[in-house]
Amino acid sequence: MNQKNTRYIYLPHLINIANTILFFASLILLLLCTLAAEVLTVTSRKSTGETPQTYGMRYEEVTLSAQEDGLEIAAWYIPVEGQSPEQVPAIVMVHGWTASRTVGFNQHFLQMAQELHKSGMAVMMIDLRGHGESEAAHVSFGVYERRDVLAAIDELLRRGHPESKIGLLGTSMGAASVVGAAAEHPAVGAVVTDSLFADIHPVLEGQWRAVSGLPPALLQVTLGMFKAMNGYELTASRPIDEIAQLSGRPLMMIHCQADNLIPLEQFQRLQQAAPWAETWLVEECQHAEIYEYVAQEYSQKVVGFFEAGLQPGRALVTGSHPAAGEDGRCGGAAAAMAG
Repeated sequence: MNQKNTRYIYLPHLINIANTILFFASLILLLLCTLAAEVLTVTSRKSTGETPQTYGMRYEEVTLSAQEDGLEIAAWYIPVEGQSPEQVPAIVMVHGWTASRTVGFNQHFLQMAQELHKSGMAVMMIDLRGHGESEAAHVSFGVYERRDVLAAIDELLRRGHPESKIGLLGTSMGAASVVGAAAEHPAVGAVVTDSLFADIHPVLEGQWRAVSGLPPALLQVTLGMFKAMNGYELTASRPIDEIAQLSGRPLMMIHCQADNLIPLEQFQRLQQAAPWAETWLVEECQHAEIYEYVAQEYSQKVVGFFEAGLQPGRALVTGSHPAAGEDGRCGGAAAAMAG
């Protein structure tokens, strides 16, 4: 057998080997992207073990049923003793990604609740789906988490708190969740956002390598894998498209100038989209930890904002809260995620 014939005999074997290597390399990449999607959207359960009682506040353990999908949401209701709910405003506090009702504000969330409570406001603190003691779920960066906030609002109304006298305070992903909830629920009278992003997609791009350890080129593959497995777009959360629906209601946006996760440019885009909003830019701080750096000033500003925004006589926003399954803002965003 001459050398030319030998080359032809081995060539198909070499092609088969190359194809096998490419197959397994592709399989490994897909597995890595699948694991990366889990890292992005499944959080560890975190808690300090504290409760409102730790800070001298009487409270009730509450289990809410999230709007539309019915997930069980763990919550604390902190009433104002000696007054009926009809007499007092109430604030829903919503933590961010990987946090909980005790871990928010870098473990100072309960201290902020105490400040609100001392001022005469009832407080509802929730663990978002997939966090704390709530039912397991993948993160959607505010699109589905708003359902948890809507359940808290409806619970406060059921207890007798006045319409338009309900305020929302959210940080990071929790801020996106409260914007979405307020955009569709007219009972919300005032909103405070802390470390809110305008669009989650560039945030994921900026943090992709640090979170996953994978090259940027694999982000789109990972997003595609996530949609195939879960049925919705992970990048659908865009508060900048919804925040204008809060026009006519008091809105306060707080951001850290040195935020390493949500760049200042995102805050500036939100300012342009909500020119009526009160804004506060804090210079020296970290993402979603502003309270820790300027606790006294933060408490004074936020409490004062809610006291003014939820004062008696303020008109209720017109409109109606869509029932489960109706194509309101929440349902429409969820439908967009479902592709």
